[in-house]
Amino acid sequence: MELGHGRTEPAATEPAPHRRRSRWVAWAALCGYVAVGFFPYLVSGLVVPPGAVVVLMVAWLLGLGLAVWLSRVRPLLVPAVVVLALVFWFAFVSVGEALFGWTA
Repeated sequence: MELGHGRTEPAATEPAPHRRRSRWVAWAALCGYVAVGFFPYLVSGLVVPPGAVVVLMVAWLLGLGLAVWLSRVRPLLVPAVVVLALVFWFAFVSVGEALFGWTA
């Protein structure tokens, strides 16, 4: 479409380069989040009781929902969800060890 002075409008189907980069960051972070779901969350069953693993997996699923939602509205924030998941896991297991004596 001609905009005047020889300028043309960019194709509507091609996203801007920064949007493509944001999508790749979001997808990479989502893959990392899925990996975090296996290790350390699911593997925590070797250290924590089964009820605690259920709590961890519910928290992980809620975080996954947040990560998917953020990948659509603010894709560059998805890596922060991965970091928060790791911090939550470490805090949860550490508090459980201190208060309840969870050990391997």
